[in-house]
Amino acid sequence: MQDDTMQDHKFKVGETVRFIRRNLPGRIAGDIYEVTRAMPFDGIEVSYRIKALNENHERAVREGEIEHAT
Repeated sequence: MQDDTMQDHKFKVGETVRFIRRNLPGRIAGDIYEVTRAMPFDGIEVSYRIKALNENHERAVREGEIEHAT
């Protein structure tokens, strides 16, 4: 039985994802990122740290803001 405070992660570290949310400064919808870390469930939605290959920094995103890159 799964605890109500736990949530499964849809994406795994190393997977390539596409950023899909459009209205945040500095983030461009459609850009491709690599998942670098799966963050703990915060009571709302699981989140991740992602990094573009051409950037030196990571970004924090919620699971609903990314999709599998094809």
